Amino acid sequence: MMLPFRKSEEFLGDLWRDARFAWRSLRRQPGFLVAILLTLGIGVGANTAIFTVFRATLLRPLPYAEPKRLVHLWETVPAAAGGRSEASYPDFLDLKTGSRSLAGLEGYDATNVTLTGEALPRRAQGMRVTPGFFGLMGVAPGLGRFFASDEQPPNAPAVVVLSSGYWHRVLGGDPAVLRRTIAIDGRPYRVIGVLPPGFQFAPAGEAELWLPLDRSAEGLGERFNHWLNLVGRLRPGVTLAAAREDLSALMTRLASEYPETNQGRGVLVVPLRDEVMGEIRPIVLALFGAVGLVLLIACANIASLLVARALARQRELSVRVALGAGRFRLIRLLLAESLLIAGIGGLIGAALTPLAVKYLTEQFPGRFVSRLPFLRDVQVDPVVLLYALAIALVMGVGFGLVPAVHAARASSAELLRGDRVTGGGRRLRDVLVVGELALTTGLLVATGLLGRSLQNLLSTDLGFQPERVLTMRVALAGPRYQSGAAQQSFFESLLARTRGLPGVTHAGAVSNLPLNGGGTNTFRVEGQPEPEPSQRPEATMRGVAGEYFQTLGIRLVGGRGFDARDDSASAPVIMLSESLARRIAPAGSALGARLRFYAFPEQPWTVVGVVGDVKTGSLDADPPPTIYYSHRQGPENRMSLVIRAAGSPTSLVALIRSAVRELDAALPVYAVGAMASQIDESPAVLARRFPLTLITAFAAAALLLAVIGIYGVISYSVTQRTREMGVRMALGATASNLVRTVLRQGIRLAGLGILLGTALAFFASRVLGTLLYGVSASDPLTYLGVGLLLALVALAASWLPARRAGRVDPLTAIRAE
Repeated sequence: MMLPFRKSEEFLGDLWRDARFAWRSLRRQPGFLVAILLTLGIGVGANTAIFTVFRATLLRPLPYAEPKRLVHLWETVPAAAGGRSEASYPDFLDLKTGSRSLAGLEGYDATNVTLTGEALPRRAQGMRVTPGFFGLMGVAPGLGRFFASDEQPPNAPAVVVLSSGYWHRVLGGDPAVLRRTIAIDGRPYRVIGVLPPGFQFAPAGEAELWLPLDRSAEGLGERFNHWLNLVGRLRPGVTLAAAREDLSALMTRLASEYPETNQGRGVLVVPLRDEVMGEIRPIVLALFGAVGLVLLIACANIASLLVARALARQRELSVRVALGAGRFRLIRLLLAESLLIAGIGGLIGAALTPLAVKYLTEQFPGRFVSRLPFLRDVQVDPVVLLYALAIALVMGVGFGLVPAVHAARASSAELLRGDRVTGGGRRLRDVLVVGELALTTGLLVATGLLGRSLQNLLSTDLGFQPERVLTMRVALAGPRYQSGAAQQSFFESLLARTRGLPGVTHAGAVSNLPLNGGGTNTFRVEGQPEPEPSQRPEATMRGVAGEYFQTLGIRLVGGRGFDARDDSASAPVIMLSESLARRIAPAGSALGARLRFYAFPEQPWTVVGVVGDVKTGSLDADPPPTIYYSHRQGPENRMSLVIRAAGSPTSLVALIRSAVRELDAALPVYAVGAMASQIDESPAVLARRFPLTLITAFAAAALLLAVIGIYGVISYSVTQRTREMGVRMALGATASNLVRTVLRQGIRLAGLGILLGTALAFFASRVLGTLLYGVSASDPLTYLGVGLLLALVALAASWLPARRAGRVDPLTAIRAE
């Protein structure tokens, strides 16, 4: 009796001998070997790279303590953009003390600060947080300590916690950093701690300096002022649904206690992961789906190549059958070859994966990486390598067994004749090519829809003219600029100097540039009924100076613009966007209307002008209602200059920097760039351009594979039907008849693939919903264009084999048979 392990030894020995034979056989066909290994390696490498990013962004837990219990809170209000807003500080305190479902609730607010202790003044990203923030996140200091509960300005000393990156990059990792002070906004701050390496709160982006929330900050005690972001931690065992119910009940109570400010406001509780990943999730899913289609197309090509190889080995297989080889022996022989191909292809794919991951992460826009800092440290770990091995085995072995099983099912007589093997193989290759074309159709449709979306987005009416406009931001910091008069005087002087520079045609300033959002205020119109608190109209606010409207080409619809008479000694005036003017005066003119803001209701603001709508928020959103005020009546300590140049706007950068230094050498100039380039780098554009770039590359690869597949099938068909074509020509068929016959075969395969792919794309394109703009997922023009393109490609790929068929010599073909 033979022991089981003995049988295993014999099987492995036979498999090893078959693998050695397979290698010798494959080496005799280098073209086939290179084609299949490259297809396998590229398919495995690309798919594994996307899987690595997919796993890092959508599967791996956030790098915080017990991240599943962390949630982000928004207040909800129908009048706010997107139906949600930040919380007011009093609401935060009530939610923190009144919630039974939260183990902790803390607030954070992103800010920019001016650093003057370095060689040149610069603007840095900071974050103001409530004292318990770091404890809530479960992070321990890398050095020193974090904020104490009583360490909030204005009564406490000014203290700061540094990011590990800032400590090393700027201060050289000085171990005595806890005895140092840093000049922030003209005031010395004592360093009390350093964050551990690698910690970064995703919504904070690239924050370098962490400061305690200032209890004296403007609007801190005002319940109508919503500016604070909230992050909380659920108590153990509390579900998200229970937390929503608990916090909603609290907001209902606040609405009854404070109807003037809280009526109609609710709460939205979302997992912190969803808040962090929400913007990038559809992009990663779209890329994962696209590379999955490329993988399937590569699988079809591999199967097609292996089928062709099996068909070419009919004589060898028939000899083996004649010598007594059984079906299992044939399967084992072809299995050894498939395992060998899968192993080598998998190694190639695994070797390509780190390079592909590096390339892919480098393509992510900086604003995504700043919110997802762990993208910088994506590693190819054992899980990823196991995934690559599984992909290689499925592609190499799974599809390699198809022709093996097909050949093994044939009888000995059929193998010797080759008829069933040939006919079945031809049908199988046809099916594979149709599948390739269907998948390629889906990728091309996705590319077309994203391309049209980006085109629509870039051609949308902005409401202003960005060409030849330079922008840069200046922030006034320190005791010198505490008064509104000092702030006004600085920007007036700077604009006067700027307008006098050669090459400058217009110059102005604005508190927030278009496409950069901004603060909002609720208001009421005098003479109209008092709205319910939840129905109060709300508008984005913009402070402007100089020739702002002329510089950006914003049209004046009615009334007048701001001028020298609109100063702090005169009655306050405002200008409205066109849509807001129609809203407050639907049957007449808004000029002369008086608005009172709930944030400062003491005096009315009179409407003196109406300008065209401008996309002050996202490029893919409708222009929000906007109110403009003069900086002479509402001074700003931070403004963006807008300068229209006669020539290249970037040629003015050095001149304007010099003008700022002449006024105050301690002020940094930052966010410098052409307005047109800022539009190209806006979130809405990047969210579409990034996936479009990669999906276009995938679609091009898929199209190339589909061309190779069609050419291979038609070429093989012509070779197999040489005798038939010779007989046809001998019986009177012309060369053009044979060419049309072959072309019809290619068009038939393409037609089936396109029809199947159109149906597939119709349903799959719904995944792109959030990325589409100005185009439907079922856009007929895109589908028609893709269909025509693939039909022409199929025709071109079929042309060379068709020409060869038309040149068949009937006598030579018949003798060859």
